[in-house]
Amino acid sequence: MVAWSDVCLWDAGVLEEAFYDLRSLTRKVDQALGDAQSAECQVLSEGQGVEAARGALRECNDSCADLVEALRSLARGVDEAAQGVAEVRRRVLACQDYAASHPLVTLCPDGAVTLSPQDGTAAGPGPGGLPGRAALEAAQAAAQAQELAMMVRDTTAYADQVDNDLTNALTNIAAAAPPPPPPSPGRPTTAYFVTIFLLGLGPAFLPLLKYVDIFPKHPLILRGHRRPGRKSFGGPGLGKPVPGEHANMPGVDAWDYQGDSEYEGSGPYAQRPSDPVDHFVHGCALRIAKALTFTLPDASKNLTHYLDNTGTPQDVDVDRMLQDLPDLPVNARNAAEKMAAEAVEAAKTSGATGPVTYPFTTPWEPEHASRSESMNWFLALGGYQACTEGTVTVYPPDPANGRPDWTYKYDYRVHVADRYNWDKGKDTDVGGVTIGDDQMRALHQAGLAQEYDVTGTSSVMSGEG
Repeated sequence: MVAWSDVCLWDAGVLEEAFYDLRSLTRKVDQALGDAQSAECQVLSEGQGVEAARGALRECNDSCADLVEALRSLARGVDEAAQGVAEVRRRVLACQDYAASHPLVTLCPDGAVTLSPQDGTAAGPGPGGLPGRAALEAAQAAAQAQELAMMVRDTTAYADQVDNDLTNALTNIAAAAPPPPPPSPGRPTTAYFVTIFLLGLGPAFLPLLKYVDIFPKHPLILRGHRRPGRKSFGGPGLGKPVPGEHANMPGVDAWDYQGDSEYEGSGPYAQRPSDPVDHFVHGCALRIAKALTFTLPDASKNLTHYLDNTGTPQDVDVDRMLQDLPDLPVNARNAAEKMAAEAVEAAKTSGATGPVTYPFTTPWEPEHASRSESMNWFLALGGYQACTEGTVTVYPPDPANGRPDWTYKYDYRVHVADRYNWDKGKDTDVGGVTIGDDQMRALHQAGLAQEYDVTGTSSVMSGEG
């Protein structure tokens, strides 16, 4: 049973775009098939070699014909699903409008329907029974709640049917498709690769493509837990003290990605020519990235920049990370507090008699945005590195002014860095389907997308003790 909270996010627009793209691709493949069939008819020479070439061309044409039929079936299934999702959307809005126009009932985010509390209306009969008006209102509210609950059940049941219809259509297409021919040594042929992509990955791709909120689970945009680049930093800790209550923040050692390894990253950029499959995957990924602009803004931004193929560094909104990720602000503040404690001890040791300010930095440390914390940052960064810089002002005791102990104030800001890349052998289980990074790595290798560095700095934050 599809959850009501998921159904409320269904969007037919993306499916409609997928349908038009599939229809366009079908026409192009069908046209290529027609050209190949014409070429086969024009081969008039005889001989063993010519006959072998004619046989290979015939096999290729047969495979392309099967592919055209599969694409047509796929387009029909997606078109029907788009219409079904549009109908689901209309029903969801009808439920929400009903709840808005009937104040006696409440439609909860999980689809449950409850009676709204009414001022002056008892929850049950009193000693003398409910007055006639109150009884009427209670009966009216119960009837409205029952009607709305039935509308919600009908909507989710219809959504289940739409979901099952598309899944069954894709399953039938995959079952009816002949196994793709074995690839020749080296890069597989375009026909082979398209067949693998559409018929092999189709059942995993399109069910997840249905609704915008499910997009993050698709391999086109799912980013694995990457190891951030390593950094050799020189001398984090307290800097030289500055008399008084002000010192400049010292800055941090620039984070430096040390390059791809055997399993990390996609290797050299544009190491092979692109083919039609690469362009098809790139187009799908770009449309998905744009569809996620509002639901997963930073994941969309980073994926779009990868597909823009510039390779230039990308800024990251660290202030929003601090709001969305519960561990990052806690770790940053703990690091600043540790530096403050060290500054107090250093000031005591030095015999300071007035305020003294210490600049400080902390080393780059690995952090991780988990799926449960924030799907946006899980897809945008996954694993990343963070450090802090700041200043601590230490005040000696001043009993005359009501300060019997050493105290301190500090300002600090958080730096974040990562390498947006795709790794070999990474995979994630999504809905029972194991998916990996290989298709997105292929775009970098084909010169259609480019990996890049991500860096950012937060606003200044403060604390005292």
